[in-house]
Amino acid sequence: MLKMKYVISILLVLLAVTSSILWYRAVTRNENQATEKEITQINTSTAAVKKATNAYTIESVNKEITDMKVNLSEDLNRTKADITKGMQYVYAETKTQAAYDQLEKKIKPLLGDSLSKKVMALDKPIVAQTGKVQFPYDKIKQIQVFYGAYDITKQTIDCYILVNYLSPQLDATTTGIKAKAKQIVIPGQDFFSCTYDVANKQLDFTGYQHTSGEASS
Repeated sequence: MLKMKYVISILLVLLAVTSSILWYRAVTRNENQATEKEITQINTSTAAVKKATNAYTIESVNKEITDMKVNLSEDLNRTKADITKGMQYVYAETKTQAAYDQLEKKIKPLLGDSLSKKVMALDKPIVAQTGKVQFPYDKIKQIQVFYGAYDITKQTIDCYILVNYLSPQLDATTTGIKAKAKQIVIPGQDFFSCTYDVANKQLDFTGYQHTSGEASS
């Protein structure tokens, strides 16, 4: 009987040792798998960072800046051409009511909504004392379009437009009385300030000033 108890005790000890060994191996295997997974993730992240670093070398950054300057220059040149064409319609080619009725449709794609609205109001025809419909502009002497500095935070550029023009021939008056057989032309200067939105490629009107010159016959 004593011998039997001794054998059972030994078997229990062996079972406990075996269980401990198996548990340790299982835990170690799980830890190893977790460690291997972490190492794989670290290697992947490192590779991604290395790839990103290689992509943004000094040369590539300089190229991006150069490309941006080229694209911006092209946008500004196109906008300048559009403004010049739009102002030509307003100041030199709108001389009848029919032309005025079509003017907004022509200039909106060139000048944008807000600037188009302003010049449409300026070019609105008036009825003279004779009953004749008359427009304020006859021809352009000069159009100048120039830009301010680029605001990198707002992605905008100030844009300025200067139009020197001549009025159509007007009947001269002396103290309100029409002068006989005498007509005059009045030069004028319109100055528009705008903001060009680089991201949206949009021109927005912000201000206007007018100066009249000395009339000549």
